[in-house]
Amino acid sequence: MTVTQFLDQVRRLHNENNAQTPYWSDSEIYGLIENKANEVLSFIGLVETKDTSLTTTADQADYTIPTNILRIRRVRVDGRDCKYITMRQYFSRTPQGVLPSGTPREWTQFDGTLTLIPKPSTSSLQITIFGEAMQSSITSSSSTIDIPAVFHHALVDGVVADMFAKDLNPEWYDRFQARWVGIHIPHMKDFNSKRNRVGSPTVITDTDSNVETEMGLI
Repeated sequence: MTVTQFLDQVRRLHNENNAQTPYWSDSEIYGLIENKANEVLSFIGLVETKDTSLTTTADQADYTIPTNILRIRRVRVDGRDCKYITMRQYFSRTPQGVLPSGTPREWTQFDGTLTLIPKPSTSSLQITIFGEAMQSSITSSSSTIDIPAVFHHALVDGVVADMFAKDLNPEWYDRFQARWVGIHIPHMKDFNSKRNRVGSPTVITDTDSNVETEMGLI
């Protein structure tokens, strides 16, 4: 569902689709969509993303992590994978507080900052971040709703509930909020549970843990 289609649907449910002076501006609804989408992501998991907006600067170790990325899973510099290290390991590598310069082989993060170790000796190398992010900013009809399309209609109910809450209309707020809390949120949690269960490969640490043998299931 596009943002334009989303606006049309919530305005129809709010009974102001054809109003000459609608009570709700587009920008207000954009904010509700973004906030509610992030609430969805808190149940189903963050958006998997790959960011290539950063490049290295010679002798600079620290880089601001791109907006909305909450969790970094993997970092590559100039096409080479770097190894994650903890802050304790980082400090053990810099006992005097000075990083060596060279080709980055490791990375760590703290307070919104990505640190490359060693600090790059060359500028303009591509930094690729694989991570998980929040809903990207929704500021216009050309913005994108990042949550899976299967939950877009559920998101409509959540946004309309918030609209009626501001309108001080308890009857219609309760109706849409009941759908959001009683129907949609349980579905989201179930979706996440099934995705985690089906999407993860089975790992067998030893033959005694295996429930299947050459003769079939135990």
